[in-house]
Amino acid sequence: ALQNDHGPTALALTRQGLPTLDRTTYASADGVRQGAYVLSDDDGTPDAILIASGSEVQHIARAAETLRADDGINVRVVSMPSWALFDAQPDAYRDAVLPPDVETRLAMEAGRAQGWERYVGPKGRVIGIDRFGASAPGSTNMEQFGFTAEHVVDNVRAMLG
Repeated sequence: ALQNDHGPTALALTRQGLPTLDRTTYASADGVRQGAYVLSDDDGTPDAILIASGSEVQHIARAAETLRADDGINVRVVSMPSWALFDAQPDAYRDAVLPPDVETRLAMEAGRAQGWERYVGPKGRVIGIDRFGASAPGSTNMEQFGFTAEHVVDNVRAMLG
């Protein structure tokens, strides 16, 4: 049930066939009410934080699995479906999800990159689309614009040196 009774609410849905997240492996979606939540995490302080919303979460989740298994990198995966809801949370919650001392951050959204800089910080990266006019099957466009787990892995490895 929608709880916002003070303004408009929009639901952006996809036509893509998306994988279902195994909630025995990943956190429940209860944190969606806070606008962002930790979907998966390792023990201790993360080496890198990967952030996405919607259909791009699948790519950062797969990238995290690769970075953990192949590189031993401690990765936090954050699902951030609503900037507005997340920004309305207390500082303590926002800092718990995105610890300020973790500077290696990457956000992915199949939309404009503008705005994500406030979540990835000055040393972070954003994979987004800042242009119009691409015409091809969705999977071709996604790969062409770097919306793949492999592209995320390459970026995180480069950021960590």
